[in-house]
Amino acid sequence: MQVPVESNMLHIDRESCRGDALCVNICPVSCLRMRDGKAAPVPLADRICLGCGQCMAVCPEHAISSGESGEEQISPLPAIPDFAACSALIRSRRSVRHYKKTPIPREILSAALDTACYAPTGKNRQDVKWIILDNASRVRELSAMVINAMRSMPHMARLVAAFDKGEDPVLRNAPCAIFAHAASAYALCRTDCALAVGYLDLVLHSQGIGSCWAGFVLGVASSSPEIRKFFKLDDNRAIHAGIMCGYPAVHYRSVPPRKKPDILWL
Repeated sequence: MQVPVESNMLHIDRESCRGDALCVNICPVSCLRMRDGKAAPVPLADRICLGCGQCMAVCPEHAISSGESGEEQISPLPAIPDFAACSALIRSRRSVRHYKKTPIPREILSAALDTACYAPTGKNRQDVKWIILDNASRVRELSAMVINAMRSMPHMARLVAAFDKGEDPVLRNAPCAIFAHAASAYALCRTDCALAVGYLDLVLHSQGIGSCWAGFVLGVASSSPEIRKFFKLDDNRAIHAGIMCGYPAVHYRSVPPRKKPDILWL
């Protein structure tokens, strides 16, 4: 039987709790304590709880749930790939700029984003939101807007000329583009979005989908009213990371070398 406690967001089944204090010790903001041999939220825990789920993840008895009614349950820990598998995934990932016209099914994109949402965010804000263009004509439309924003930039003349000749140097005729946005006022908004897109990049690679960072879009997105309107962004939010993606039209057969890490051991 679950006994009510003074938190609306953390629910602890006191009968299941074995009083090992694992959750108390791991909480990064000390919103749990031991009371009568059992874990319990501290007074006003809802005001300081990050909702990070560390307490739920560490509890061997699954005695903790979250949400206003305790409906947000944890899922079993999946098998963790070994170092060789992780290294192979990362090393084999390439920046893909040549794509088949085959569209990516939305169920695959949705599943990939469900995984990318587990990327860490500052203070567990989980404020990263997504915009997906999974229609080639919409991708081309965005490329045209980026080029229009570049027409007054002399150093972008080569890209503008290529686009006017029918090429797409911005999004490479990709069938899909995905962008992450967050509240601009938060200091770690760019970091949060970049981490999420980095996770997404690797998840898509694991599904045979290639991607490349959409740097030209990111370079003008915040300063172009036309592009902001296209993305339907509120005034307090901005695009901070994004990729073009699709099924690769080329097959990579080897891993090119990279510089060795430059490390200062202190």
